[in-house]
Formats: sequence, structure tokens, C-alpha cells
Amino acid sequence: MALGGFYRGAAAAAAAIAGLWLIYVRLAPDRYDITASLDLLDKPTFVTLIKIDRASDEACFNALDRAGVFYTRLPDQPLGDRCYFKGVATLDHSLAAWGGRVLLTCPMLARLMLWERHVLIPAADSHFGAAVTRIDHFGTYACRNVNNQAAGPRSEHAVANAIDISAVEIASVGPVRVLGDFGDDGAKGAFLEELFNGGCFLFRTSLGPDYNALHKNHFHFDNGAFETCQ
Repeated sequence: MALGGFYRGAAAAAAAIAGLWLIYVRLAPDRYDITASLDLLDKPTFVTLIKIDRASDEACFNALDRAGVFYTRLPDQPLGDRCYFKGVATLDHSLAAWGGRVLLTCPMLARLMLWERHVLIPAADSHFGAAVTRIDHFGTYACRNVNNQAAGPRSEHAVANAIDISAVEIASVGPVRVLGDFGDDGAKGAFLEELFNGGCFLFRTSLGPDYNALHKNHFHFDNGAFETCQ
């Protein structure tokens, strides 16, 4: 009898969970609906990031297409010495101009486009009432170890899964640089802080000047295995 009661209780609990799940799927907005297609135009939530992580390469690139992002896919290929391309593309055109080639895995590029659309551009308008004219960076793909060390683990840059952003050019304002402007008490400092905090939500790893001296002049964002915001 006790065992039968256990199974009846478990069945009732499972039915309740299934019912709650159906209510969630039917009533939740698309940006909270785990079953809806990945949409980079909607304001991102934690569900958006789960979808990016779960998406196949094709689903990820389709989401970029729907968001109006232009890119060129590159073939998957080993590059030697634990460096490789898998599901990567170069960014051809988005909402803002990027200084230098942006070559990233699709999931990382999707996160970057979310950051550009939902963090960077609104922050520029909020703090300066002006448009972003260019984002400067130190690179994306580089076949090297973490912190350019001679030995140790490979960097996320080695698989085109990271970007180092150094400055943002703002119309009528000029360059806002991580080196020199981060931590400033004025609008530039507040702007950069908002960019970094937004990166902490959207990227798995966000490292800035407060992390160490090697990051004093840029924000490192990546989509690696470890989650940290420093």
C-alpha cells in the first residue's frame, strides 16, 4: 500500500508539473518561451541565452538572418596546434561599424549582436544622446594561449570565441576608451560601466580593468566554458 501511495503521489506531481509547463508555454511571452525560435531582436532574457547555447549552427545563423545581420560563413577546419574553426563567420554588416575584422563562432556572434543592439546603442543614446559610429577592438581569432603565456590552456581566441573591445566612437563625442575612461566619474565612465555590466549578463566571461593589468585597456568577452564577471 505504501509503495502504491508513493507511485500515485509521483504521478500526481508529474501531472502537476506538466500542467504548469503547458500554462507557461501558452502564456509566457516569446522571449521567455523556451520552445519559441531564437529571436535576437527582442530584449534578451536568460531564456535567450539558453536558446543560443542549445541552437545548432543552422538555427543560430538563421537567427542572425532574421535579425538583419550580414555575415560570411567560413568552412569548419582544423588550424593546427589546438586551434580550429567550427561554425564561424565574419561579420559583414550590423547596426554599427566595427573597426577591424570580426570573426567569431555563431553563438558568440549572436551574443555580440545582442550586446550591440540592446546594450551598446541604447547606452550611447542614454548617456550622450548620440549614435555609435564605430567599435574598436584588438581582435577576435588568435591561435594562442590564455594571456599569451608560453604554456597553459588555449585562449577562447584560439577558436574564434572571444573579442577584446578597446573603445567606442560616439558621434559628436569622439572616442570613449577603456584605457583612461573606465572608472571616470563622468558620462564616459558611466557609459563604459553600463557596457561592461551588460556584457556580464550576455557573455559567459567578461573581464575588464578591474581583473588585472593585462585587461587595463579592453573588455574581454567570450562564450567559453567558464562563467565569470570581473
